[in-house]
Amino acid sequence: MKKIVSILRHYLVERIPLKAIVLSFLLAALATFFEYCFHLKRNWLEAEGLFYLKALLFYGLPVLTFLGVYFLALDRQPKGDSAFDNLPHTTNYLLLLSLLLLALVAFSLRSGFQEHATWVYHHFENWDYGIRLTNMMILGPLMSLFAVAWWFMVDRKRVPRLYGCTFKGVDWSAYLLLLLMMMPLIALASTQKDFIQYYPKAARLFTDEFPPDKAQIALYELFYGMDFIYIEFFFRGFLVIAFSRFLGPASIPFAALMYCTIHFGKPLGETISSWFGGMILGILVYETRSIVGGIMVHMGIAWMMELGGFIGRWTLENGN
Repeated sequence: MKKIVSILRHYLVERIPLKAIVLSFLLAALATFFEYCFHLKRNWLEAEGLFYLKALLFYGLPVLTFLGVYFLALDRQPKGDSAFDNLPHTTNYLLLLSLLLLALVAFSLRSGFQEHATWVYHHFENWDYGIRLTNMMILGPLMSLFAVAWWFMVDRKRVPRLYGCTFKGVDWSAYLLLLLMMMPLIALASTQKDFIQYYPKAARLFTDEFPPDKAQIALYELFYGMDFIYIEFFFRGFLVIAFSRFLGPASIPFAALMYCTIHFGKPLGETISSWFGGMILGILVYETRSIVGGIMVHMGIAWMMELGGFIGRWTLENGN
């Protein structure tokens, strides 16, 4: 654990520009304020029509603002800390904007892809359960294909291992301790009304018409946990490592900002904590070049939150 604390301190104090951290935090706070005051995701993004275009704007505006302010108004990384300065002036910006567009398109597809909905309607009695389950089977791999394509076409020589896909350098005991530290926070959250209304996600897929089935719940929870493999690969492996070509360590607060925005609609405490979690896991990935420990932490937290939701609901229903 001392090693992790030392790494975090080193990056927060010395490696990541303070201006980049402050900028990311302020943009995340501002975007969160507007979302939870005006419910933009529900009232605008999820309203009928032009979903993909609106998703590009919704998720793209905060990170595009970050890049604009960072490069136009703030000092860039010192030479040698980023490959940005080693590229021709026109090429570097075009490549950066291409990468940003690719990332936004990939996540927008994950957010709105419904081409399998008709198939689900014909093969599942409980449509809510069927669409959620198949979404977790399809959308993570679909989103990740964009990252794999960029790596294969652009980053293969610079990044020999596919965006953190390695067990090398993983300190399992440190990540386990991080996971254990989250247990009391999740236990506390499990007593909150907004948390119990949102978790467990599995319970919200069943009704009196379609009562809970243990096998279906187990299958859902299995793929729910596995979905975080793709989340970590995309938001930590891809966004942190691929964008480090242009931003250096500032790719960490950049990725944390976008990671925060994908939590809009979830309980406010979870959205706020996602920025800090994104910073911590982003730093560890940047240092170790491995996403495996982050997968363990993220998957463990997700399952603990589901369990906390089940326990919280049971306690509420039984009046304890």
